[in-house]
Amino acid sequence: MAQTSFPFENIDTSETQFSQWARNIGEGVKQSSGDELVVYADSTGMNVKVGTGQAMVRGHYYTSTAEETLTVTASDPTNPRKDNVVLELDPSANSILLKVVAGTPASSPSAPSVVQTDGGVYQIKLAEVLVSAGVTTIAADKVTDTRTMLATAADLAGDLATLESTVSSLSSTVATKVEKTNGTVTTAATGSTVVRNITLSTSDPSGGSDGEVWLKYTA
Repeated sequence: MAQTSFPFENIDTSETQFSQWARNIGEGVKQSSGDELVVYADSTGMNVKVGTGQAMVRGHYYTSTAEETLTVTASDPTNPRKDNVVLELDPSANSILLKVVAGTPASSPSAPSVVQTDGGVYQIKLAEVLVSAGVTTIAADKVTDTRTMLATAADLAGDLATLESTVSSLSSTVATKVEKTNGTVTTAATGSTVVRNITLSTSDPSGGSDGEVWLKYTA
């Protein structure tokens, strides 16, 4: 069947279909939800702690109502490493859980790649933890926040207002600075200096001087 649509009454909607639909809402940590799943360390051992909060992961929703303590694998005696703290969706287990993914020790370590498969295990990164060589505790300054926050209606309204303001300012600048004559937009003089031209043409760029702009359009 080439065409599908859902949801409809008395017709089952699969987990995959619901996930595909809900992905349009966005992905990340819900703002103002508990402690917003903030990850921190406090030198109490080889662990990090994650505050309460909620998140959307690949169209599935996650909530945590109590602080969670996650164990960090023992440090390497010689080299540091970088670990990821993630929310991991596992559709086969019907779960989203917090997890520490250990990196590989190296003189200049890199954090492991985040697993993001369509229809399989999918992770969103909450923080990066630097595990120094030979340490037995994780200090507060070793945790780097990497959370992505879900956009709110206020965020979207602010982005739209900024975009409208930018477009308005650009339009005003162009209207002030240029005048169109016979298909060529000639920059107005500033004092006795004339800046390069912007040429509008249906042809490919030809000739011109360094710094000029050629805009090709369809008649």
